[in-house]
Amino acid sequence: MAEKYVALGSSFAAGPGIPPIIDIAAMRSGGNYPHLLAEWLEADLTDLSVSGATAATIMDTPHMNLAGGDPLPPQLSLFPDDATLVTITVGGNDMGFIGSMLYRAWERTAPDSPIMEMLRLMPFHPVPGEPEIAKVAADIAQVVATIRLRAPQARGILVDDRSVIDDDTTTEVVGAADLVGFRRRQEALRQANEQAAQLSGAELLRASELSAGHGFSAAEPWVFSFSADPSELASAFHPNAEGMRQVANWLYRLVRPNT
Repeated sequence: MAEKYVALGSSFAAGPGIPPIIDIAAMRSGGNYPHLLAEWLEADLTDLSVSGATAATIMDTPHMNLAGGDPLPPQLSLFPDDATLVTITVGGNDMGFIGSMLYRAWERTAPDSPIMEMLRLMPFHPVPGEPEIAKVAADIAQVVATIRLRAPQARGILVDDRSVIDDDTTTEVVGAADLVGFRRRQEALRQANEQAAQLSGAELLRASELSAGHGFSAAEPWVFSFSADPSELASAFHPNAEGMRQVANWLYRLVRPNT
């Protein structure tokens, strides 16, 4: 019987900027790690990932339609109860991680761009401390708990975000002072997923650790760098095709260790 695979999550699962984009409203790629993994597993895939998603929009809050039109329904409202494998990538938007990097990068390189008008409308998230980390961890753990109630037979795997910033990341894009805060956000996100795995008992694929050394300014980056081209807004600092392939490969070895 084919695996019934469901992918939940935000842009680090959806893959904006990686062709082909198969859902404009969700900015979801047909080349993201869920699609690659499903192909390798010969699984039936339900990819519910949406760029910009938070734990709340996975659970019960409608999500803004990125193409305009009616809001997208919460991801779990479309969740099939016969799922046997579920991956979850979420938390970065709850902490304002990539959004804050985009804001600073555009502010430094093109402060008069119309893009800045849009970015100024985004909610501001302070650099997370222990209370914020614990809150995000609890929210992710609640997603896992809800899945277990809906599909007790499903294997749930948390997949944290790939590393965007390395120890030697260059500073001209966002600035040295801001880079310190972004490293703290990245570490806070890693901790939140670690805590969520402990709270929920879910498996955790530590993509943040496995991808270390492949940040946006690395010689072999697994995430897109920044460009002041409005057409590349969605892809900046997000996983590229190689970053998605690596996660799919790690997940495949986790799910099928003897093949």
